Parts: sequence; structure tokens; C-alpha cells
Amino acid sequence: MKDLTKKEIRKLQNNLTLIRKLAGWSTAELGDKIGVTKQTIGNLENNKTDMTKTQYIAIRAVLDYEISINPDNEALAQVITVLLDTDNLSDEDQEKIEETMAFVSGAAERGIKHETITTVTKAILTSLGVAAGIVGAIASAKSNTYPWIGKINK
Repeated sequence: MKDLTKKEIRKLQNNLTLIRKLAGWSTAELGDKIGVTKQTIGNLENNKTDMTKTQYIAIRAVLDYEISINPDNEALAQVITVLLDTDNLSDEDQEKIEETMAFVSGAAERGIKHETITTVTKAILTSLGVAAGIVGAIASAKSNTYPWIGKINK
């Protein structure tokens, strides 16, 4: 597997818990969506097993589908774009973003409205000074349903 592919898979695996919670899914629900057990999802989230390319593709596909059928959850599109599809961030910016996304994911898990989460996410990222290119990337991601597929198939 190419290094870029490994990097993309690792980014998803490292952020899977946050993304799953923001989507509003339990481990069992995500497992059902991609045809694996909740234990498999738990093992991926806890880094007990490495995510395969097939699992990566399945998870990204169900996430893209969720975004397409649930446009009110703009925060999910934001988080995926920021955590998975934004390249060339410094380690410091990546850490700031991951901390912000942990907050956002927790808010979503507690039932805070999607609109509020979206507003807070944009405000926090802007205040961190890392939002400049991200807003454009989010808009681009919405117009290109599967921006990640090009990276994984290179």
C-alpha cells in the first residue's frame, strides 16, 4: 500500500470515534452500515487492529451518504473535511483542530443542535487561526461528493 494511502487510513482511524459520534452512531450502528461487528469498530477505534483499505472505503462511503441525506448536519461535513481532507497542516494546527473536533463531537453526542455545532466549529477554528483554507475546502468538498477517492486510488 502506498504511503499516501496509509496516511489517509491512519487519519480516519485516529479520528473514527469523534466522527462516529458526530454522525450520531453507536459502534453497533456503524458496524451494521459497513457489515462488521461493533467489536470490530471498537477494535479500530482503540487501535487494537489496523484499518484496512476496504474498511476505509466503506466508512468514507457511508459518511458521504450520511452527509448527502442529512444536509442539516453541516458539522459532520466540516469535521470530515478538517480532519481527513485537509493536507499540509503543521503538527500544532493539527493538534488544535483535533482538540476542537473532540469538543464538537462531545457536543453532538449530548444532543446539541447541528446548527449550533456548525456555528461553534467555525468560530473556534477561526479563533485558532487555522480556518482560512478550511472554509474553502468544506465548500469544495460539498460540491465534490467523493474528494477522498482520488487520494486513495492514486
